Amino acid sequence: ILILILRMIESQLYKNSNLIIALAKGSINYIKRYGGTSVIWLPNGPDLNLFNLLPTKSDANKVFNSKNPFKILYAGAHGIANGLENIIESASLLQKTPVNFIFLGDGSEKSKLIEMASKLRNIIFLSPIPKEKIPIKFFEADAILISLKKVPLFSYGISPNKLYDAYASAKPVITTVDGDINNEVKANNLGIAVPSQNPILLAKEIKRLIKKPPSELFQMGSRGRELAEKVYSRDLIVMRLNNHLIQIHEKLWVNL
Repeated sequence: ILILILRMIESQLYKNSNLIIALAKGSINYIKRYGGTSVIWLPNGPDLNLFNLLPTKSDANKVFNSKNPFKILYAGAHGIANGLENIIESASLLQKTPVNFIFLGDGSEKSKLIEMASKLRNIIFLSPIPKEKIPIKFFEADAILISLKKVPLFSYGISPNKLYDAYASAKPVITTVDGDINNEVKANNLGIAVPSQNPILLAKEIKRLIKKPPSELFQMGSRGRELAEKVYSRDLIVMRLNNHLIQIHEKLWVNL
C-alpha cells in the first residue's frame, strides 16, 4: 500500500513539473513510463580546471614490471554498495602480475576489507584526503577503478562523480558497473568494462589491459578527457541547465 501511495505522489510530481532532471540516462525511460514528459539528462560532471595535471606523450613510454607496477586507483567510499570484495578477490588472482591496487577513502567496510586483503602484497589502503588533492592521486595512477555491487538499480540509475573525474584525468578507466556505465566505456574504448561481481573475468581483463602498448593506454585516457570536455564538463552542464530555466521562464511569462 505504501508503495502504491508513493507511486501516486511520484506520478503527480512528474505530471505537474515544468522540468524533470535525470542524472542518469537510464532513468529517463522509467520517468516517462510513470508520467514524466519534460525530461532532460544533466549528469554529474567534473570541474575540468581542477584536473590540469594530464599525461603527456612521454608517459606513453612506460614499462610495467615488478619494480614499476601498473597502479590501479580506487578513490571513494568503502561501503557495502561499492562491492570492493570483488576487487580484492581479483587482486588475489594477480599476485604474479605487476599491478598494485590502491584504495583511497573510508567507509563502513574498510576494516573488513583490510582484514580480507591482509595476506595480499598488491593492495595498498590509504586514508581519505581533501578533495583538492584528488587530481594529484589520479595523475599518479595508471588507471582509475569504478566499482559497484551487483544491484539492479545501478544498471541504469547511477551517475558516479568519480567516473567523470577519471575521464577528466585522461587515464584509462576500469568499470564494474552494469548497464549504461559499462556500455559507455566499451562504446568509446576508454578502458575495460567488466560485469559486476566477476573477479575472474576482471583479473583476466586487467592482465590484457596491462599488456597493451603504453601508447594505446594514452589514447584511451585522451578519449576520456575529450568526452569530459564535450559532454560532462560542469561548465557545459550549468549552461544547459541555465538555458532550460530561461525557456521555462519565457513560457510561464507568455502564459501569464
